[in-house]
Amino acid sequence: MKYKLNISFLFTFFIAISTINAQQAIKYQARYLLTFQQDSADVNSQKSEMMLLQLGDTGSMFLSENHLIRDSILNSLQSMEEKMSLLTQKDRLPKFYFKEKIYKNYLDKNISVLEKVLKTHYVYNQPFSDFKWEIQEEQKEVLGFKSQKATLQYGGRQWTAWFTSEIPIPEGPYKFYGLPGLIVKITDDKNHYDYTLQRFSKVTDKTMNEIPLDANKVTLEEFKKVKGNFEENPLKSLEQLGITIDIDAGDLKKLKKQGKKQRNNAIELN
Repeated sequence: MKYKLNISFLFTFFIAISTINAQQAIKYQARYLLTFQQDSADVNSQKSEMMLLQLGDTGSMFLSENHLIRDSILNSLQSMEEKMSLLTQKDRLPKFYFKEKIYKNYLDKNISVLEKVLKTHYVYNQPFSDFKWEIQEEQKEVLGFKSQKATLQYGGRQWTAWFTSEIPIPEGPYKFYGLPGLIVKITDDKNHYDYTLQRFSKVTDKTMNEIPLDANKVTLEEFKKVKGNFEENPLKSLEQLGITIDIDAGDLKKLKKQGKKQRNNAIELN
C-alpha cells in the first residue's frame, strides 16, 4: 500500500510561513489505535482509544477521535443552555480518556498542548524535543507498509518505533516526530502504551481546530498545579463555580483513591 504525496506538500512541510493558530486545511489524516494501561500495577486496567493525527501544511494536531466528535456535537448546538444540558447527560456524549490536544508548529519548532479544566482552557508551549532516534536495520510490514525499526529514550520510557518511507512525512502520534517517514507503530518497553496506525488517508474540505484565543497561557509547571488542585479536591473547584454536589465523605474518599490509582501511569514519567 503506497501513497503518492504532492511534492508541494512536502516542500511547505519544512518551509511553512504561517502559524499553527491560523486556521489551516487538513491535507492528510492518520488514525491510530492507542492501547494503554491506566494502573501500572494492574494488567487488567488496560484501555483503548482511537486517536487522530491531522496534518496540514504548517503543522499538525493530535487528539482523541471521540474528543473531536464531542466538540462537533457541542458546536452544533445554538444556545449555552442546550450545551450545558447535554454536558450533564454524559451517557449521550462519546467518552474519551485523553483530554489534551497536541499542536505541532513546524515553523516555530514548537509544541502547544491544550487542555480544559472545568470551564477554562489552558495552553502551554514546549520546544520540539531533541529526539535521539537510533535507526536499526530491522524491517517488517505494518498495515501493508514496509517499515523500519527505530528506538528512543523519552519521558522515562524506552520506545520502539516502526516508520515507513512510503509516507515520507517525519511525523507520528503524541509528540513523536523526526524520523524519515510516518511512524506506523510505537510501543514502550513495558507495553503500557502502544500506538498502531489503522488508516492513513487524504482529506479535503476540512480545517484544523484552532487554539481558542481565550485560552490561558501558562507554563507546564503552572498547568500541573492547576490540574493537580482540581484532581485533589474537585468538589471545592466546582463550588468556586457555584456548583454544589451532595456526596458522602466516605464516597468522596473512595473516588479520590480510585482516581489516583487510574492516574499513576502517565505516558511521560519525568
